[in-house]
Amino acid sequence: MDNKTLTLLSNYIPASYKITDLALTFDIHEHEVVVKNVSKYVVNESSLEKKLILNGEDLELKSIKINSKLLSTDSYNLCKDSLEIHNPPISFELELVTIIKPRENKSGLGIYYSGEILCSQMEAEGFRKVTYSLDRPDVMSKFEVSIFADKDKYPYLLSNGNLLEQGNLEHNRHYAKWADPFPKPCYLFAIVAGKLELVEDKYLTKSEKNVTLQIYVEPGNEHLCQHAMTSLKKSMRWDEDTYGLEYDLERFMIVAVNDFNAGAMENKGLNIFNAKYVLADPKIATDLDYHNIESIIAHEYFHNWTGNRVTCRDWFQLTLKEGLTVYRDQEFSADMHSRVVQRVDAVADLRNTQFIEDEGPNAHPIQPESYIEIDNFYTSTVYDKGAEVIRMIEKIVGTENFKKGIRKYFELYDGQAVTTEDFIKAFELATGFDLKIFRRWYKQAGTPKCTITSSYDIDKKTYSITIEQILETKYGKKNEPFLIPITISLLNKNGKSLPLPDNKSELTLIVKEQKETFYLKNINEKPVLSLLRNFSAPINIEYNYSNEDLVFLAKYDSDGFNRYEALQKLLISEINNGVNKDNYQFSNSIYEIFEYVLSDQNIDYLFKATLLEIPQLSLLLQKQDVYKFDETNQIKEKLYGLICKQYQEALIVNYRNLHDSKNSNASIRRLKNVLLDILIRSENDIGVDLAYEQFSKADNMTDQYSALLVLRNANHSKRVLALESFKHNWSHNSLVLNKWFAAQALSELPETVMNLKQLVNSELFDRYNPNNLYSLYLRFSNNLLSFHNTDGSGYSFIADSIKAIDRYNPNVAARIATCFNAFNKLDSVRKAKMQSVLKDILNQKDLSGGVYEIISKTLKLC
Repeated sequence: MDNKTLTLLSNYIPASYKITDLALTFDIHEHEVVVKNVSKYVVNESSLEKKLILNGEDLELKSIKINSKLLSTDSYNLCKDSLEIHNPPISFELELVTIIKPRENKSGLGIYYSGEILCSQMEAEGFRKVTYSLDRPDVMSKFEVSIFADKDKYPYLLSNGNLLEQGNLEHNRHYAKWADPFPKPCYLFAIVAGKLELVEDKYLTKSEKNVTLQIYVEPGNEHLCQHAMTSLKKSMRWDEDTYGLEYDLERFMIVAVNDFNAGAMENKGLNIFNAKYVLADPKIATDLDYHNIESIIAHEYFHNWTGNRVTCRDWFQLTLKEGLTVYRDQEFSADMHSRVVQRVDAVADLRNTQFIEDEGPNAHPIQPESYIEIDNFYTSTVYDKGAEVIRMIEKIVGTENFKKGIRKYFELYDGQAVTTEDFIKAFELATGFDLKIFRRWYKQAGTPKCTITSSYDIDKKTYSITIEQILETKYGKKNEPFLIPITISLLNKNGKSLPLPDNKSELTLIVKEQKETFYLKNINEKPVLSLLRNFSAPINIEYNYSNEDLVFLAKYDSDGFNRYEALQKLLISEINNGVNKDNYQFSNSIYEIFEYVLSDQNIDYLFKATLLEIPQLSLLLQKQDVYKFDETNQIKEKLYGLICKQYQEALIVNYRNLHDSKNSNASIRRLKNVLLDILIRSENDIGVDLAYEQFSKADNMTDQYSALLVLRNANHSKRVLALESFKHNWSHNSLVLNKWFAAQALSELPETVMNLKQLVNSELFDRYNPNNLYSLYLRFSNNLLSFHNTDGSGYSFIADSIKAIDRYNPNVAARIATCFNAFNKLDSVRKAKMQSVLKDILNQKDLSGGVYEIISKTLKLC
């Protein structure tokens, strides 16, 4: 099959056969693995497809039997990526013996080696690299797995489910036999074999079932697992307390490997993790690393129900499991930490990634209509916007009804492969809400935009709000009106919420039409409107706030997210207004609110840090029809230079107080490092000196790495000294060394591309390790000033990396290729240079379907 074939949602038909049971035997040797697959097939009466075509890639077929009878070559047709069996019986047992060579597999998909650990990644379509089978999520089977290997090289032999037996064999070999009692699609199968160390604990469920918790790591890393184990137990307890969902096997296993394309994988009972999301102590991991470990372990554990017990009918339904599970892990993190900061951070990530996707050539709905390569749809749209869609359902139906809907979902579909339509149907049945219009969120691409106006009738004491949806999209299509929950509050002159219907302090307006007006009565004074509280919908809004209104909201709004939002709106407006204007005078409102936040002792450290963080360039550019990278950055730097100059003494005092605190914690460190990031913009060297002092004396990775990042753009000898010191201290630790790569990839100094080329060719850089690739290439692509340099060197650097990586790891290459999504918002000079390198990529021989799909969609806008 051509690797550039388009798969359409509209063409879905059920599989021709069901596989009820699947017994796999793996005989592991040094250079190959012999795979025996004995499967029970039963014709699927509901399918219109009458042929049996099994998926398979990079397999050496040794034998094939049906009901123990060896098939002749004229009974089947073997192609490069499939095996078609002619005239199969209605039900039969199929025995296949194949040989795979995991040491030669550098794709990170199927079965491969990470160092000397044999491991696997099946999602989305990796099982076809293991054996011939129906590699699709709607074929669910009971798996039994036997593994045979050398006892010294592979002391641990792991797979899904429960361990049935294990024992020793002749010639220093041994075996283990596993069985998963729950039917699952093959993308949830996993195998691990290798020399590992085990960290073990127990968890008692609410029904008093003892679950064994096991984390397997490379020898020498056992002491770095405590945070991961604690996070796992927190996740299990939270899911029981919040949704009544208990774990369903006798053990839960995590394996940490250094080579993994993604963050982690939720294989049933045997989660395989990128080591960076398991291993931690304060010397090697930042506070952000700690947060990510907790969040991702929770995410993969929550998949046990939302993804494994109920899974996707086809890959077009990917958001069914991912959007729902992201929502769940966000709520878990909010309950574990600061709810408002969790929300601010989640929305910031959404705007800096998903909103940009929606503006670009690869925009797609959370349920795509077609794909060439499904791995290209593991996107922020499917995950993060998908989570926002779930959040809107909760906002529309209410929290208790939402939990009823989740319970109905499991009641109806446990053990099945279903669709987003089935998910919505469960909520309609459980709550009585009509969500027909809401389904458009699954089908329509783009970030909805609403223009909002309001007026106050003093005589009638009525406040009216008119909301109009702009349905034209950036790419020529016109959407139908969305169902949008917009939560509001009306604040009086003292910042208190005026009473709304049912005497509530806030109200959710449910917008269904293109244009609607809502009337709020008995409003005794003209209020300030607090809009889209807690970011109740993933939309852009235009409302004519004055600077005075924004300052008022930033100071007094009872909704923490909207306080942050008001300050962001003020900053973005001021910075964009100052682009290309000589001697632009910033509004006093900026200084007023900055001084207020800096001096207010009632704002907790974590939220204060969030309010004071400098807006990312990607967020500032989103209001621009043509991106003005350099001009926007210059005015941003000018503003923060002025803030630094005016408040330098206060910034230093606050920084010193926090830095010298004997009770330092994550909140204190975050605020301290935000202040340091502002101080680096001082006219003298005080910021550089403080950053280098912090770097040199830090006793934790958060402070050391934060200082290194602050120094990354300093054209100063102390930057060079810090980089050399970091390399010297951490060159032995590949996970920490990735931070060193990232700090240099994020540098905006003129020599950045030249430096990165040298790093790629150094012995410290492993071109086959996904973490190395992401920390250098993806980080650089997020460095907008250097990547979009007008000389085109950034584009050429990334294009060359894509062409090289695509030869052995198409998944990673395609992910890097998404960095060109700003194409249609570039000026003519940059657009011409980007177009040239994109055409060069497309001209490569044997280009993967994933890279072809992304680049060709980008070039359609030429």
